[in-house]
Amino acid sequence: MYDFLSLKKPKLVTSIDLQLFAEEDEGRTLEPTEYRIRKAREEGNVPQSQELASSILLLMMFASIVFLGMNILKGIYEVFMIALNTIGSKEINPSTIGKVLFLSGRVVVAFLLPILFISIFVSILSHGLQTRFNIAWKKLTPNLRRVFDIPKNLKRIFFSRDTFFNLAKSIVKIAVAVGITFAIISSEIPNFRKIVFTEPMQATFYVLITSFKTAMFIIVGFLILSFLDYLYQRWSFRKSLRMTPRELKQEIKEFEGDPQIKARIKELEQQMLQRRSLSEVPKADVVITNPTHYAVALKYDPSYMNAPTVIAKGVDALALRIRQIAEENGIEIVENRQLARALYASVDIGEEIPPEYYSIVANILAVVYKKKGVNFSAS
Repeated sequence: MYDFLSLKKPKLVTSIDLQLFAEEDEGRTLEPTEYRIRKAREEGNVPQSQELASSILLLMMFASIVFLGMNILKGIYEVFMIALNTIGSKEINPSTIGKVLFLSGRVVVAFLLPILFISIFVSILSHGLQTRFNIAWKKLTPNLRRVFDIPKNLKRIFFSRDTFFNLAKSIVKIAVAVGITFAIISSEIPNFRKIVFTEPMQATFYVLITSFKTAMFIIVGFLILSFLDYLYQRWSFRKSLRMTPRELKQEIKEFEGDPQIKARIKELEQQMLQRRSLSEVPKADVVITNPTHYAVALKYDPSYMNAPTVIAKGVDALALRIRQIAEENGIEIVENRQLARALYASVDIGEEIPPEYYSIVANILAVVYKKKGVNFSAS
């Protein structure tokens, strides 16, 4: 015999891969920058609630129907009476039929055109106010790659936060409409029993008033839900733009420039400046060398310089070229390894030497000027 007490109940496998519900913005803990928000707006990504626009449109259409209601009812009554008289008469002439058709068309146009124009105006205005009338042509450009990205589309449709939120919205809206209708009808049951014994016109008027009250309460309920949806859309939009530390770092690079690229640009500019400075070597008073790897050309004119100035410098091939130009133009070349390296590293072209080098450079210039027979005094 089987020991049924020892048998384990089979486990019902109902596990769901929670990765399907994982947010694509996992790890995005940093608030979006103004640059990221502005860029999103330029691409057409702005927070807006379709529910809010629909509720406002529904309210305005309902108000239009109420406002135009009496005229529409009068038109319908007139058409009905003419049609009734025509049917009751023995002869039906074309002019009477034409009149009925004309009045019917006028009633339809008078009813539909205002609602149509109001609907268009309210739709544009409601969406425009939410998006600040932001027009993004990029959104209007067809993107076939996005259309045929089936796995991503299925995930977005069935396993996204917005999908379940929209489903919840629909359920709540239905519950609100049914609840309000049930509450109003329940409160009006005693009056419904009475209108059975009233005149048809009075009963019709009462039904219209009750329907109007029910519709108004439902629309107000929808407006409240729409406002909550708008707040959610703004929160969801802000959350979708959150950034990871890596994205923030990358944005700073894009906005301010990659430090490596900036350093490379500065290096190239310095090289160009060094090459242009070769034309200034013949004006130098002395060239300090390493002797072969570094060369720094100095010039000192007390009339407009506070201290000797570096007018050219170079390393390796450029240093050799500076030496050659100096030799061709009879410029004194002085070998001083430490000074040449120090001036090359710390002083850019066109800058005066730092005070800590005044003494040693003054001594070198004094020797150079003495050879040239020029008096030199370092103050």
